[in-house]
Amino acid sequence: MSVFVESSIEFDFSQALSSQKFDDLNAVLGSVDFVVLDSAGQLWVEVKSWAKNVIPAHRRGGQRRSFVAKMKSKEFPKELRTKFTGTCTYLTLTDNPPKEPICYVMFLESLPLDSALRTRLMDRMKNNLRANPAKSPWVYPISVAVLDVAEWNARLTEYPARLI
Repeated sequence: MSVFVESSIEFDFSQALSSQKFDDLNAVLGSVDFVVLDSAGQLWVEVKSWAKNVIPAHRRGGQRRSFVAKMKSKEFPKELRTKFTGTCTYLTLTDNPPKEPICYVMFLESLPLDSALRTRLMDRMKNNLRANPAKSPWVYPISVAVLDVAEWNARLTEYPARLI
């Protein structure tokens, strides 16, 4: 199956070499939602919305304010990093480490982001995901992207996403 639904968004990965709903496969360690293999490498996709229980009560304001509060929090990048490292761990334990470049996409099903907030999150994630060859059993190039539905469809035209 190459069409998946996550958080009311349908992703069509039928043009990929392979695709897998990974968080179902690796529920114990935690992982990204999808792992997609194409000719350019691997696409690891984590679909995120925000939960009110993660945002302190005094910062819950309106919808935009709540989302911005979570994006600026220290917990959000840690949560995203845990999904990435859980996927890495699972692949290492199953003797299937990636041999291709990885693009880790944080797909935010939310209001459009301003460029400063997006850049801040991407920079924090890039710094958190740097591989240390001395400590890692495998080395892989990692790129990071933070996209919403419109940007996903503009940049990844071969894998359309739509709200359902």
